[in-house]
Amino acid sequence: MDPRLPACSQVTTPYHSVPTGKGRPPHRKRSGSCSIPGSTGTPDLAGQQSALRTLYAHGQRGAEAVRALDEITEQLGALSERLAALAEDHPGGALSGAVDSLTARVHSVRESLARDDSERPGSEAVLSKIQGIYGQIARSTNGPTVPQAEWVEEFASELDAVLQEVEQVLEVEVPRLNDRIRDAGVTFIGSG
Repeated sequence: MDPRLPACSQVTTPYHSVPTGKGRPPHRKRSGSCSIPGSTGTPDLAGQQSALRTLYAHGQRGAEAVRALDEITEQLGALSERLAALAEDHPGGALSGAVDSLTARVHSVRESLARDDSERPGSEAVLSKIQGIYGQIARSTNGPTVPQAEWVEEFASELDAVLQEVEQVLEVEVPRLNDRIRDAGVTFIGSG
């Protein structure tokens, strides 16, 4: 139970058939005269639209990062194949460990943004959280409740932290690998 919500607004049915957990905004059903903190019961379309625009922008930033990571993953796969085809005495053959390491790092960062949550129940990618709260706010004619506004801020912070990791991969780790690849005389990869 989330202490930020009154008991009558707690989960009564699973959210998208997945049990709610830490970080997942619960699906709320209002019953009787229960009031949700921050909700006046009157329509606040401007507040709703503002929250939805903010969440949409966060989702777009995350989606762009996912696309960039997917492109890098594809290039790393092709590079790995090229390195495997090199003769053992070619200097590029020693790079396969670095390529494998960067591939694992890219995969890990991408999973933090978006993944199939069935792989790790109870652990959600930040874009899934953003989509969940977007759906909750979109289904209401009110602005976001106090807990929803807190979740929006929390998920935006999580997204910013993951996007810093994406930037580290694209701006530091890929160029570092490219330098090593260039020194070995193998075609290098792009970062976007």
